[in-house]
Amino acid sequence: MSDKYYKQYLKDHARPRVKLMHFIGQLATIFYVTFCIVSRNWWWLLLAPLIVYPFAVGGHYIFGGKGNKPSFRKMSFLRAKWCDIKMFFDHNIDHLIIGSFAVNDFEKVIEMSGLFENKIYISLDILNNKIMIKGWEHETSYEPKDIIKIYEKTKIRGYVLTDVSRDGMLSGLDTKIIKENLRLSKKKFIVGGGLTSYEDIFKLKKIYTTNLEGVIAGKSIYVGNIEIKKAESILSNNA
Repeated sequence: MSDKYYKQYLKDHARPRVKLMHFIGQLATIFYVTFCIVSRNWWWLLLAPLIVYPFAVGGHYIFGGKGNKPSFRKMSFLRAKWCDIKMFFDHNIDHLIIGSFAVNDFEKVIEMSGLFENKIYISLDILNNKIMIKGWEHETSYEPKDIIKIYEKTKIRGYVLTDVSRDGMLSGLDTKIIKENLRLSKKKFIVGGGLTSYEDIFKLKKIYTTNLEGVIAGKSIYVGNIEIKKAESILSNNA
């Protein structure tokens, strides 16, 4: 993947108003996707591209000047995605989590992992030990071990393991599932799904290994069960 494409990408997005339109579209999409997840309107997620692209494409044609067209009109999908990702990392984004795409197109994601070494996490959203994709609405034939086997020798950073059945339910972490998957890989893991209280944090400490990198806290923070600083203190052995 040549820097030539990235330079073209930067040129196409050089004008402040073009950047602003992209920012507005992406911000609106983040709010929209968050609303869909919180309200559990999974089918509405299919409309997410319709939020960002009118802003992004419109920005090029309205404010981009003569000959300025969206990058996907000029380069392949993978090159366009490469430019998108590189732009994020160049603006202080540390890591990228890839979900359904990592299950639907192994070759492209493996190639991306080589281009962005130690930067990409693969999302393992599981329900009944099957990988779920497309907003957790579609069950695949893959188990976590299958996806881990595919990516284990690549240059991804690790995996984000989420127990879909427990996510947002305040039902406690399933430490058995966490242990089983930690043993399958030497890469980093961030785990989530069901975190309820400090008791779950202490349970994680008991199974801690060098590849358990973090835990996702959502509803437990919103309802006041967990304070981030105290949780960090527990995990860092200061409590």
